Amino acid sequence: MGKSAKNANAALLGRHGSTEDAPPVGITLDGPSVAQVKASWNRCEQIYDLDPYARLMYNRYSQSEVGQRMEKVEEPLARGKPLIDQIRSVVKNANYCMLLADDECVAIAEFHDTELARYFKKEGIAIGTFWDESQVGTNGIGTSTADTTAATVNGKQHYHHLLHKFICSAAPLVDHCGRRYGAINLTGKATSSQTEVIRLSQFVRRAAANLHLHVFREFFQNHTLVGIADERFNEVNSMSKLMALDDTGCIVGVTNDLLTQIGAKDRRDLIGTSMDKVIGLEFETLSSSEERLHQLVEGTLGGRYALKLSPTPKKPFTRRETHRREEPTSTPSKVVVESAAQSASRENILSLDELAGTDARMIKHVALCRRLINHQNSVSAIPLLLSGETGTGKDAFARALHAESDRHKMPYVELNCASIPETLLDSELFGYAPGTFTGGLKEGKRGHILAANGGTLFLDEIGDMPLASQTRLLRVLSERIVQPLGESRQVAVDFALICASHRDLSERVQQGLFREDLYYRVCGARITLPALRDRTDLKLIAKRLLQQIDPQNLVELSDEVWERLTNYFWPGNIRQLLNTLQFLVYSCGEGVAGLADLPEELQQFSSADSQMLWRSQCQNPTSSGTTYSQRSVPASQTDSRASTLDNQLHLSKRDELINALQQARWCVAKAARIVGVSRATVHRQMKKYNIVRPDHQG
Repeated sequence: MGKSAKNANAALLGRHGSTEDAPPVGITLDGPSVAQVKASWNRCEQIYDLDPYARLMYNRYSQSEVGQRMEKVEEPLARGKPLIDQIRSVVKNANYCMLLADDECVAIAEFHDTELARYFKKEGIAIGTFWDESQVGTNGIGTSTADTTAATVNGKQHYHHLLHKFICSAAPLVDHCGRRYGAINLTGKATSSQTEVIRLSQFVRRAAANLHLHVFREFFQNHTLVGIADERFNEVNSMSKLMALDDTGCIVGVTNDLLTQIGAKDRRDLIGTSMDKVIGLEFETLSSSEERLHQLVEGTLGGRYALKLSPTPKKPFTRRETHRREEPTSTPSKVVVESAAQSASRENILSLDELAGTDARMIKHVALCRRLINHQNSVSAIPLLLSGETGTGKDAFARALHAESDRHKMPYVELNCASIPETLLDSELFGYAPGTFTGGLKEGKRGHILAANGGTLFLDEIGDMPLASQTRLLRVLSERIVQPLGESRQVAVDFALICASHRDLSERVQQGLFREDLYYRVCGARITLPALRDRTDLKLIAKRLLQQIDPQNLVELSDEVWERLTNYFWPGNIRQLLNTLQFLVYSCGEGVAGLADLPEELQQFSSADSQMLWRSQCQNPTSSGTTYSQRSVPASQTDSRASTLDNQLHLSKRDELINALQQARWCVAKAARIVGVSRATVHRQMKKYNIVRPDHQG
């Protein structure tokens, strides 16, 4: 390095002597990685001989080269994709961008979901770029890889001056075998807030740890897992200290947290070792005992508890493409077809009892449904209609019904009638013969009704089904035959039918938008799922969701936060509560979460607003929620108190949609993702609530 470069480097470091004398400019003594940054700057100057003002060369790799690198890490990334998608949504809301790099510091996947993130991409925070510390100096990915630990670099802590505008935080990604296969990195605008720096660092560390745990569980899903708990609790999802065993009780895998707890330097020292030699508990005792938890008394794990988790076989792992585009890919419809084994093994499927919680109405609904679902043969099938507001968990309730029914070994087929264009709904539902449509599949298409033969067909948002499709569906339900489009043959079908809608179908009948005869066909029994604000176990639901989001219990909610959560009106119900808790946990990072960690709409919501809505609701108590098709369609007229509540709900939903549209700059697709509905639903609600784009007014 030349003399001028040395002087420039000294100026940036804020000292005139050794690099040991003072920290670099912009590095505060209470930062999360000060020692790391100082050591990295020493390497940049003394080992790599870098010039902080030289032209910054990213050594960008081509798409084909990135594809070859992706093949080496495809399996763990594919296994962790569901969690990566969750992390991505939080990163988007926080206005950061995310990169995934391989173990050689090459960015192999990018996630730029905001305008600011796309600006970062133009500045070089993009796929194919090379972030090795020896090439670009101190940075999140390069320094994290060099130190094999998490690293956060903010503003002028970056060695190269062109990176001073950014803050980046990275953490190593470790697979089920303990192999470091890359790093996760978040990049945003440099900040002067030390709190923001610490939160970002904690979030990235947590994200990497949760990815490791998720990949471990996915890989060893067919093995017996033993969880080590610090306290006597039964929440399986909260356990991060896990070991996987073979049929003889020998260890075949351990998580990072358990490895640290045991104090072993290398997990290879544990592989092949009998479980009893590590935790002092015989495998036979753990397997044969009826006790759920076993207190350990030996070694470093003494005083803790061991819990056996039985294997849950799933479908064979298949490689899936990791997102490389700026926008997430989407299909025109939400379609799920599962066998019983796949359905029962899904980790996010709750049982009917778990969905009911301690709410008296939900417990009553579950008891009734259990009596109904065991009579779902072709002769006496009782169609169920699930009603309730958006986000109350109608789809989860339908899955749980199928899982506990006599048809649980047969397919479960789900179709969202609101998310499919009217012109395509018939072909999706009934199927079509080869050559029926120009551009259609050459071999034709098997419709969802035929796919559900022998199992369960779940029609979500059936209230949005066009009248023409209603007529064809009515014939299928009355005659139990289906005729694909373009075919003359008819096929007999047998399936249990569950429908759902957030609309009042009886009101749709009176408006002429839903066939009355079809209403009585789909509504053998009507189950109304209560809104979250009406449930007596709201806090229990929140605690359960919080345990899933934060299994290590790193975040504790303050009394003020609990008060705000329990008093809020929750127009988006459980779905909105889940998003709120996820945002809160990642916003706080670690410690006690306060009101400032909540999303903006909850921070601004006053208790007076909540009390007004609650008082209005209490004046018109909800019914038990169970009606039968033998009863007449309820009249549309209500008393003035119910009308007041309806108006308030109307205004609440309208305001929620307007806020989403403004946040999305009136892009309907983005607003739909924010609210959690389809674009077609947003268009319908805009028409219903008379919402007009500012540039279309007048």
